Amino acid sequence: MPLVKTFFIPTSGKPIIKNKSVKMPTGESKKGWFGGEKPVMRKEQQQEITGYSDSAVDGFALVQDMHEVINPWLEQGYELFSITPITSGSYKYDASGDYKYEYKASMIVQGTGSISGKGSTGYSYGFSYTEGIIVVLKKA
Repeated sequence: MPLVKTFFIPTSGKPIIKNKSVKMPTGESKKGWFGGEKPVMRKEQQQEITGYSDSAVDGFALVQDMHEVINPWLEQGYELFSITPITSGSYKYDASGDYKYEYKASMIVQGTGSISGKGSTGYSYGFSYTEGIIVVLKKA
């Protein structure tokens, strides 16, 4: 058996949860307009996962993943040597907001004139996030 085991455990984003109103039958029924039976319904709130965050790590899922990877090796006589977070980064930008301007002014010396030109608007930003962790185990 090797003396050192190394694992990469990726992180996942926190689930984005939305409350959703759902009609549920109560088990009772009532008479409808035309004499038929109609089930009685009530509204309940249920949570629904609509996506996953691109900026917040799901720490609970990461801990669960760590347990699943590490515990079997601890039972085989390995011990935890190190945990290192892996940080990645990204950026976004948009400089496509070109515009033209013209400034008309009354100039005292030479009469009326104008100044024109081009410019641009835009934005940019960078950010980092924890992509995962590297776990190193060594034989005790």
